[in-house]
Amino acid sequence: MTLIMDPDQVTGVTNEIDNHRQEIFNLMSKYKSSNLASDAFWKGKSQAQNVQTATDITMKQAKIDSVAQSIVHQLRNTVTSWQNEDAQHAAQQAGIAG
Repeated sequence: MTLIMDPDQVTGVTNEIDNHRQEIFNLMSKYKSSNLASDAFWKGKSQAQNVQTATDITMKQAKIDSVAQSIVHQLRNTVTSWQNEDAQHAAQQAGIAG
């Protein structure tokens, strides 16, 4: 099944993804600065475990960010493609009409 959306819908989706990506980034930053900075979170863990935990969280954040950016990029390319097709079609119609 192919999902067909007009360019305005895709623009709305890309804006929504951008907003979610920012929200995810903000939540991750908040999480890192609160929970991970607290002594209770780290208590009883070795230095290596602490470093691994922080690394895992950073990598997950980067992965989420990368996936979101990829989706936004693909959708924007689709919109551009549609706009080009529309322009070509309009030019053809103008040529036929002229």
